[in-house]
Amino acid sequence: MIFHAALPLAALPMQWIMWNLPLLVAALIVLACLVLYGGKDLIRLSPLRVRAVASVCFHESIRRRVLWLTPLAILGVVLVSQFQHPLDEQDSVRQATRFCVFTAGLLVVVATIILACTNLPREIENRVIYTIVTKPISRLEILIGKVVGFSSVAALILIIMGVFSWGYLKVQEWRLIEGIKQQISVGGLDAATAQTLKYYRDHGLLNARDYRGALDVQAFSAYPAPGDKLRWFNGGNEQQVLVPFQVDPGSVQIGDGDAAMLLAISLPWVQQRALTPDELQSVTQMVESARSQGMLPAPLTVPGIAAAPEQFPAFVRVEFYGPDMARIPEEARAHKVVPVMDATGRTAVIVPVSASYAQKILSTGAFYVSLLGASPGVRYGVGDPPVSLLFPSNDPQKPTVVKSRQFNSTEGASCMIIGRSGQNGQQLRGDEAATAPVGVFAFRKRALPSTGTMTVEIRSVVDEQGVVRRNDFALDTHMPTVVELSVVNRQTGNASTWVRVPLESRRTAYAELPAEYLAGGNFDVLVRCLTPGQWLGLNPATLRLSAGDGSFALNLFKSYLVLWLLSVLVIMVAILCSTFLSWPIAVVLTVVILLGHWGVMQLGEMATPGVGRQVVNDLFAGAAPAVTETLTRSMESLTSLTRNMAAFLPDISRFAAMDDLSLGSEMPWGRLAAPLIILVLFGLQIVALSYVFFRNKEVAP
Repeated sequence: MIFHAALPLAALPMQWIMWNLPLLVAALIVLACLVLYGGKDLIRLSPLRVRAVASVCFHESIRRRVLWLTPLAILGVVLVSQFQHPLDEQDSVRQATRFCVFTAGLLVVVATIILACTNLPREIENRVIYTIVTKPISRLEILIGKVVGFSSVAALILIIMGVFSWGYLKVQEWRLIEGIKQQISVGGLDAATAQTLKYYRDHGLLNARDYRGALDVQAFSAYPAPGDKLRWFNGGNEQQVLVPFQVDPGSVQIGDGDAAMLLAISLPWVQQRALTPDELQSVTQMVESARSQGMLPAPLTVPGIAAAPEQFPAFVRVEFYGPDMARIPEEARAHKVVPVMDATGRTAVIVPVSASYAQKILSTGAFYVSLLGASPGVRYGVGDPPVSLLFPSNDPQKPTVVKSRQFNSTEGASCMIIGRSGQNGQQLRGDEAATAPVGVFAFRKRALPSTGTMTVEIRSVVDEQGVVRRNDFALDTHMPTVVELSVVNRQTGNASTWVRVPLESRRTAYAELPAEYLAGGNFDVLVRCLTPGQWLGLNPATLRLSAGDGSFALNLFKSYLVLWLLSVLVIMVAILCSTFLSWPIAVVLTVVILLGHWGVMQLGEMATPGVGRQVVNDLFAGAAPAVTETLTRSMESLTSLTRNMAAFLPDISRFAAMDDLSLGSEMPWGRLAAPLIILVLFGLQIVALSYVFFRNKEVAP
């Protein structure tokens, strides 16, 4: 329920109306209920009478001993914290923080639902409402007063839990830091652990840092030297290049047959080293396969060693991916391993694509062409652009050429080079400094201090940690993971010296880089692993820069403020349900309304158009056409109704209170905008509807 102001109303009226339909409905409900129907009560609204009702609700809630729930919640936090299994001291404090925030949120939501759902039905049952409605007070003032009163109770609960959380976490931090000091004084720690513990000792464990993340991360075989127009990636299925395209199917002409669309691939390549026997066998199989498909001349042979690379080509695997990085289902000849005969890249490799598969690719609108280096021991060079699409035209000698077009990044590059996929993102191979591939974290338009040093945090998952493989034999030798970091200023081209950092899998390591190379805000942070036989997991969240430290107490206050906004929304929904339902049913309906939008979002693809046909085909295969058509339409109508209803329900996922705390990052004040917008848009119409129901409810003889 966020206002879309990108399109003016006069330009695209229908699309604008559909995008802002929840907002328009909310405005109409408020206008009709409060202004037209309850205009007199709105005009005579008195803050003093609202305050009087709020005071009665607040003191009545206190008399019901609702605050006795807070000691139980505190005891639960203390007990659960004792059974946690943290990775280190920092993780221990952050887990305790999550326990505190989660318990406070659960406590305040449950308490407000029970209080708000039972208050009005209980007053009607006890005939207390008879006395109230006979006074010179409008029913609008009664409803607003109840919202204010129960919101005050929620605020008091959160204040108590917030004070406890801050004190408990400070005690936990002091206790853990004392243990860290003792470990450091005793000694005997490995390099990675000692470096991390010293950082915790010096900077504390309760943090609210201003983190800056990377725009994206790529993996090169080596960072481009100044003046080098090519970017290089390794073969052996280690790295691949993704070339983005955005093509309107109506703007090009697709031919017929197996060569309806052509790919022109230009990839210079260099043989870096001699091949092992296993690698040579792999190359031989690729050569034989390419020869059988007519892609290589018959006399081509593979030498016993890679002494003369011009005698045989490098190979590249061609595949297609959609904009969501899901592979586009291929046909028999859709993805292939093709030879790159020209090592200079001047002569392009032409790859044909069939008409049916070309239609499927272009129907996505935006897609990637993936080039995976298949030849071991080879480095491939990527120019600009490495791939072009060729379509038939009226002149057979001049086909229509479509160049790559970036559609998902502000970087504007024609392609991306990434490492092989793993469970934790890309994987970067460990090797000696001279031959180790480099992970490149791109930072663009990041205003950061350019004096002193900048703290870098790196947290990764290391595969095969402590095991070195040589000649396919695993050596039982522990080798700690060592990474090196450097920063390159994109404007000046200057690069800092490499800083060596010991790293432990799933544990944050810290390093200091010279801030002078960050001037201008456009720079790359380079990472390479120096431990052979290990693979470093990389994703944009692996590395973060800390631009400064904020107040943890203020950060905790912002999180609890988000919880209070959520409690106000819960109170409004609960009061609405209690105006026309008994309190047990009102409790259930309140929970359904609050979780409705979130539940539909969790369904994901199960709530998208077309799912009805898929479900019917899976469950009722072979049924009569009339039956399947009826079931399909019913399923589609049900999913459409579910989506439409969810659009008018509040999105409680916007009230995320512990995400920043659990990461140790500072919550910006702008993060409160989304909860406030949802509270205002949804809360106003809830109060308006509650007023209409309550005004027409017979509460007195």
